Amino acid sequence: MVRLKHRYLLLSILYPPTTSTPAPPSSKNPNASLATQLQTHAPTPPTFTAATLLRLLRAQISALFGDYGVGTLGGALNVKYFSNATSTAIVRCPRDGWRMVGAAVAAITEIPGPGRDGGGKGKGCVVRVLRVCGTIRKAEEEGVKRARILVGQVKSLGMGNHQGEDAAGGEDLQMDVNVDEDEDDEMWEDSDNG
Repeated sequence: MVRLKHRYLLLSILYPPTTSTPAPPSSKNPNASLATQLQTHAPTPPTFTAATLLRLLRAQISALFGDYGVGTLGGALNVKYFSNATSTAIVRCPRDGWRMVGAAVAAITEIPGPGRDGGGKGKGCVVRVLRVCGTIRKAEEEGVKRARILVGQVKSLGMGNHQGEDAAGGEDLQMDVNVDEDEDDEMWEDSDNG
């Protein structure tokens, strides 16, 4: 019996300032920097749920990749964790299809508004893939680590330390995509090696 292999994508929903919001903060106004940081990492509205995220992802996959994308991912696409408070999610998908899911995530530009089937006005957002992991445990650990760093940054901005680093560890929040190095070789192997 062959074990099905999956990838877990750690997602973050950001709400960047729009053109109607004030200009970017200057070094002279530290409260503006704190306000921008808090606005960007705002909680997701309670009407947006894991099921809504899954419908949104499937719609984006269908729009970008058509029947091929829907058939490749099939029923294996699943939202394992979603938090409105931290605006983070963990999505499970087949190992061969994680790049399609990543592309669909990057194509999301707004979350549906309140009401049945998102009938209300949507909220502009940027959804990012923070990390791709082979186990849900690693994705959870990375989510907790990033949340701690973000809290440290906000605390340091509120206390007058404008370096943008964690007050405890002095570590900058990295906003790039991380792929587990020990799983890197496994990802590039052909899955049908008999």
